[in-house]
Amino acid sequence: DSAGRILYLTLERDSPLAFPRLRAVSADGRSATIPKQRAEEVDYGYGSRVLIVLADNETGQRRIYSLPPEGGRTAPLLSHDVFPASDCFHPRFSPDGSQVLFVSNREPPGEGIPGNNIYLVNSDGSELRQLTRNPSDDIHPEWSPVEPGVIFFLSNRGGAYNVWRMKLADPN
Repeated sequence: DSAGRILYLTLERDSPLAFPRLRAVSADGRSATIPKQRAEEVDYGYGSRVLIVLADNETGQRRIYSLPPEGGRTAPLLSHDVFPASDCFHPRFSPDGSQVLFVSNREPPGEGIPGNNIYLVNSDGSELRQLTRNPSDDIHPEWSPVEPGVIFFLSNRGGAYNVWRMKLADPN
C-alpha cells in the first residue's frame, strides 16, 4: 500500500473454524501492525482504501466493504438494497482508484439468468453497471496492466474456464 505495508489474510494455526484476519507488516519487516479486522478477501490496489469481503454471521452472504489500510471502521461499497440477497466478491480497484470491478450472483429482476456476473461501480458506490450477463460463471476480474479500459476475467462459457478480455465502453 502507499504506506509501505504488505497486507495479507491469515488463519491462526490449528484453528480451522477461525475467520481469516487482515494483517499488515511494514515492507522492511520491522514494525508489524495488526488491524483487528476479519475478512475473506482483500484488494489493496489503491492506497487510500482497502476493499475487503465479509460474510454476514447469520446469512453467510458476502459483501464488499472498504476501510483505511491501517484498519478502523468499515463502510459498505454498495447499499444493501442494491443486492439484497446476493453475494458480492472479488473486488478490484481500477489503477487510478476511481472504479471497482466485482462479481455478484445477483439475478437481474425478470431475467432469470443465474450465475456469477461482473459489475463495475464507482469507488464511492455510485453508477453501478453490469458488464456481463449470461448463465456462465464469470469470475476473478482484473484490470489490464497495459491497456487502459480493458479487463480480463475467467469464464466457463463453452464448458471450460478460459481467460476472456473485455474493452469497456468509453463513458464520454
